[in-house]
Amino acid sequence: MAKYEERAVSSGSVILLLIMVFLMLFQPWQIGGKELYWDEGMYAAEAMEFNSFPPVTTAHGELIAAGHPLFPMAARALFEIGLPVEYALRLLSIIPAAAIMIWIFLLARSAGGTAAGGIAAAVWLTSNIVMEKTLDGYPNLMAVFFIYAGQFLWFTLGQKYNRWDAAWIAAGIFASLAFYTMGIPALMCFVVPFIFQRRPLSIKHKLQRPGAIAAIIMVALTILIWFIPYFRAPEEIIEPVEYNFSGYYSHLIYFPFDLIWRLLPWSLIAWPAFCAAYRPLDPTPIFSRFLRTLFISNFFLLWLSPLTDVRDMVLLVPPLAILIALNYSILMRRYGSFYWKIVRIFPYLTVILGIVTVALFLAEKTFMEQALTLLRIDPQILDFRLERTATINGVAAGTIIFLIGLYMLCRRKGMPLWVITTLVMTVPMLFMWAVTRPYTSQKMPKRKWAAEMNSKISDQNINHIYKWNISGLYGECFYLGIPVTEIDELEQLPKQPDEIFLLGTSFPQLPERNWSKIAETRLLDASDDERSLSIYRGKLVTQDAGKKNHDNK
Repeated sequence: MAKYEERAVSSGSVILLLIMVFLMLFQPWQIGGKELYWDEGMYAAEAMEFNSFPPVTTAHGELIAAGHPLFPMAARALFEIGLPVEYALRLLSIIPAAAIMIWIFLLARSAGGTAAGGIAAAVWLTSNIVMEKTLDGYPNLMAVFFIYAGQFLWFTLGQKYNRWDAAWIAAGIFASLAFYTMGIPALMCFVVPFIFQRRPLSIKHKLQRPGAIAAIIMVALTILIWFIPYFRAPEEIIEPVEYNFSGYYSHLIYFPFDLIWRLLPWSLIAWPAFCAAYRPLDPTPIFSRFLRTLFISNFFLLWLSPLTDVRDMVLLVPPLAILIALNYSILMRRYGSFYWKIVRIFPYLTVILGIVTVALFLAEKTFMEQALTLLRIDPQILDFRLERTATINGVAAGTIIFLIGLYMLCRRKGMPLWVITTLVMTVPMLFMWAVTRPYTSQKMPKRKWAAEMNSKISDQNINHIYKWNISGLYGECFYLGIPVTEIDELEQLPKQPDEIFLLGTSFPQLPERNWSKIAETRLLDASDDERSLSIYRGKLVTQDAGKKNHDNK
């Protein structure tokens, strides 16, 4: 059997490819179009209420249990310079994703050359889990950046330059930043891999250095400063997330398989990095062992933890991406022909999808309605394509998809398999931006609810609302545009002012005030169930009014 060979790719071509892929995948100019999703609303509330030192996280006036201020603080800073909150939150995922891409490109290039750098960055960008979660306004990507910036600096400064004090101080700084972003889980993912490092990276004797002691003190002070507000006001703490421990056994069974799925397509070529037979061919054995320790220790940490969320899997991608890159050439020399048989059909499918996407936006309205009716699909699901902006974006995306497929067909002989895979993985994301995202954005139930509610209370001059015995609604209240304070009991309402406003699901019974319903709307929640939400006005019962009522009796 002939040895599989790939054509070398120039450094400039690799960098251009990565920039183009990044822009096609994440499209920063479009990230603000979708309304706040799930816990994005809570982070938006935290950002808008952030105004204290030491920094704490509050949402609707109450401390968030296990809340960490760096992410909402950064979002508030972006908001203050003019960015919408939706854009600011998601940009704080995209910027760390770009920084991680650059970081692992440089590390992999230093260890294995330009091709290895390009492969590592491509693996990071086009893994399923990264493409999916980078578009969410959550702190995970920021935490991943801090964790690995600290880990890689520790390795580089210590192992490469023998500056272990500086290595420990850098690790302490980034461990503190990771804690202030995601708390104890991030700190555990930072610290646990150190325990399993072996010679020459064993930390047993390195902890005696002044830099290590300084790093430990730094992290301890960071935790203490964060803890003070919670110690002073434990009664004000709310827990926004309910953990379900009943599914822990399912998590133990399915986590490895779920990880393989979410790391596709690159999980199919990840195995050489952990195969002992390939280790004698490794040009950087110490670095590779360091990366394997990072991946394996955090893999078991996430696997055994009952609190692991799907988006936490992003934490495992950076070290794995570099490992895949360093072992890619060895794998291709032996099995490249086999893998080529798997991917060779995708350029043809890409061309077809590009044509279909363009046709979806350019086809006559009557024709599309008839076609969807025959398929028993509501024609209104494609109403978004009638908007001029959506049509332009859709045709442009379809054209790009078609050109990507055509390019791969014309240049497929000798084109590196990793380049083809990278280009193919951009296609579903381009389709998502062109079709899926505009379709889902049609609903926008939070914005519609807020707009309807505001239309009913526009004449009330409301500058503050109390949210009574309702969990969540962070996104809805954000779009309402009125400051909100959460209460559990009506007795928590202030005695002043004379007039207050209450958001609730049932009529309030508090004799100190006369209550009247001033607005009511229905909200479609995540389970597709509607619930009625009302705003009530409560006016203090005056002494004169109370005496008059007594005389009437």
